Amino acid sequence: MRQTDSLRQWVHSLAALAGAVLLVASSSVASAQGEPSATPPMAGALPALVGTAWTIETTGTGNVATFLFCKNGTYEIISPELLAGAVSLIGTYKVAGSSVSLKSLDDGKVESFKMTWKSDVLELQDGETILRLRYHTAAKC
Repeated sequence: MRQTDSLRQWVHSLAALAGAVLLVASSSVASAQGEPSATPPMAGALPALVGTAWTIETTGTGNVATFLFCKNGTYEIISPELLAGAVSLIGTYKVAGSSVSLKSLDDGKVESFKMTWKSDVLELQDGETILRLRYHTAAKC
């Protein structure tokens, strides 16, 4: 995917390739440090996003995308379909209560998601798209 594509377009394209909905997976993450951990750092009832790495997988593909929330307020999504370590989307993020807003650095488009913590899965919902993320480890960025 080109960097100009929005997160929603990227998610739908990845899901279309798999022919299924997004599900959670855990794998080694090239842009994260340390061993996978089952428990993210918490900020009240929700996980703290700052400095964390999460995984997303589409059903049946085995391809795991990495979603990084960097300490400097940027996010990166690393696609398994690109060369190792290639970032497919990048932007800034802001957390406000139970919501996170993602702004693309390329086209400036802002997408807002409501966060829900369900045991070991962080769901990001915008009314159309549901991203299910599993905490992996601390992010290097």
